[in-house]
Amino acid sequence: MKLLVITQEMDKEGDVLGFFVDWMRELSKYFEKVEIAHLRGVGAKMPKNVTLHKLSGNKAKKVIMLNELISKTRPDRILVHMCPEFVISIYPNTVLHRIPIIMFYAHGGTSPKVTLAEKMCRKILTTTESGFRIKSKKKVVIHQGIDSEKFYWSEGRYLLDVARISKVKKHDLIISAFSVISKRRPGLKLKIVGDDPSEKKETVGGLKKVVRELGLEGMVELAGKIPNKEMPAVYAECAVFVSASETGSLDKTGLEAMASGKPVLVCNEAFDKILSGFEEECMFEKGNSGELAKKMEWFLDNHKKAKDIGAILKKRVKEQHSMQDLMRRIAEEIKLEK
Repeated sequence: MKLLVITQEMDKEGDVLGFFVDWMRELSKYFEKVEIAHLRGVGAKMPKNVTLHKLSGNKAKKVIMLNELISKTRPDRILVHMCPEFVISIYPNTVLHRIPIIMFYAHGGTSPKVTLAEKMCRKILTTTESGFRIKSKKKVVIHQGIDSEKFYWSEGRYLLDVARISKVKKHDLIISAFSVISKRRPGLKLKIVGDDPSEKKETVGGLKKVVRELGLEGMVELAGKIPNKEMPAVYAECAVFVSASETGSLDKTGLEAMASGKPVLVCNEAFDKILSGFEEECMFEKGNSGELAKKMEWFLDNHKKAKDIGAILKKRVKEQHSMQDLMRRIAEEIKLEK
């Protein structure tokens, strides 16, 4: 079977989507031929049955290139990863050639584009019930994909937040909570990893202002983007992973921290299942910086319990969110679609 994959980025050095290279290497084992069309990135070394196609130019040109690729390669199935706008752009061509579209979408938000794309796809693959919030008989809940073998434990040195710099990620809430406990722990640091995708970098500028106003310069590091291949060491050296995101999607970064044997602090209901039994220790009320500060300090004060919880979470990620099993499941769902 021939598969066409449409994605945002193919770049092993990528900070947010660098993992997708490994996903495609694994997924390609299940198909005779895989064509991958991507918008960004320098590509990567791939198996012999995989060909990369970088879409260039303005949006209209990219759409033309993509439709030409479909007409030329005539794939049996098309998998669209997190790009509902391209589902819409290629739909007439796929109807003409009778090619089913399967979309992988895992995000708590919806939009008119997502709503329209749902009607055009044969199947929607997502990571949790809350990862695709449109009521649809096409939805298939699978799980996230973490390559646990890449992650390892080491003694923690700082608190860690990994997410793009955006207001919805509520980094300012984490900084506020950190400011409370930093007064009693002068050597403690908070590391925030992620890029501000906005043109004027206004959000990261606002965070720098908060850090200055709270007198946390030298204690809070806004590290910017870090290549995906360097992230295992970043996770390994954290004491606790913290996220104040309320998007409702099961963020990979939290699972990657767990795969490193680290305890996490989250307020996202998508983590309810994997944190079952540890809600009191690992979850805090949305927007409550005071509660977050107390739970940060609890983990720092209870090193053995933190390590024990981290070890259990590591095991759960390996059992419930294996990248290899996810790719097998995706391949099965693609092949089942007629």
